[in-house]
Amino acid sequence: MRRFSPGKFFTRGASFRSRVTRWLQRQTWVRKVNNPAGVALLLLAAVSVAYVMSALDFKAGFILYVVLVGAPLLVYGLFNLTFSIGLMVFAALMVPFAARFTNAPVGVLLDLLVLTGATGVLLRQVRERDWSFARSPLSYMVIIWLYYNVMQVLNPAAELKMTWLYTIRGVAIQLTVFFIGAYAFRHNRKGAFAVIKTIIVLCFLGALYGLKQRFFGFSDAEKSWVMADPERFQLYFRWNRMGVPSFCYDPASFGILMACFAVFCMALIPGAAGRQQKWWLSAMFFCALGAMVCSGDRFAFVLAPLGAIFYAGLFLNRRVLLIGGVFVVLGTGFVLKSTSSGVIFRIQSGF
Repeated sequence: MRRFSPGKFFTRGASFRSRVTRWLQRQTWVRKVNNPAGVALLLLAAVSVAYVMSALDFKAGFILYVVLVGAPLLVYGLFNLTFSIGLMVFAALMVPFAARFTNAPVGVLLDLLVLTGATGVLLRQVRERDWSFARSPLSYMVIIWLYYNVMQVLNPAAELKMTWLYTIRGVAIQLTVFFIGAYAFRHNRKGAFAVIKTIIVLCFLGALYGLKQRFFGFSDAEKSWVMADPERFQLYFRWNRMGVPSFCYDPASFGILMACFAVFCMALIPGAAGRQQKWWLSAMFFCALGAMVCSGDRFAFVLAPLGAIFYAGLFLNRRVLLIGGVFVVLGTGFVLKSTSSGVIFRIQSGF
């Protein structure tokens, strides 16, 4: 005897529209479009969106693309703080690169991501009421610095309030990422490693792109962007050669980033799990050093040795100190020797 299904009793007299609506709900929410009908619906939606975007102009199509792609990512980042921090890292590197090709205020994207992460933390605190993640000596130092920046709006010696606003946006607001990370990673070691791997991959891609710009040249769009402003061209063209910015806004930012990335890879090599990881970290270390030299920023040339000295001082290991001493002697000789190369002379001038 067939088993009675109450669902058939209630849907027997339903209209065609209600049946289609329930079918779509079942395919979307119950089966998660994990079936041929769901794939067909996704393809139909993709073709429809592609047709609409092709009919619009570039600006309207770009806005529609940002809404369709960015809105779900923002919502997901609101509930997954590790993913939100990963998006912040990606945006921090790619927003300066995207700003070369559009006049849209893409810099607001990073502020929006920080606001989304902070909102996610506050929403969780409404229920948890646990602020232990913000109770550490480093947290107190960050809070004091934030308070100092905010209170500068009352400084009578300040000439323009807009200057204060740009400072708050560029320094104080982004410091809240510290508290977002402190909350997201307090019981999530796997998420912390995922973000670190994301940083390593993005920096390595930036190093490779910088080397590409140095040895294969800039793209036509990048050349037009650099030549459009005489002051910008002077910022890039130094000592009879073009500085390399990679994904960053200027060569100075890229050089400092590569110096920090090189020291970071060097610090990870001794603790790598296997030989393959050591080889990868070593390759990224030399790529970062090469990209740092191609950037042409003198401060980066000084920053990398200082970071290496600080790293050696943390270990106080005989082998590390011995290898570091050898590099100090070789580096000193490199700085003092005479040369006719403009690149080497620029490195020497940093010291």
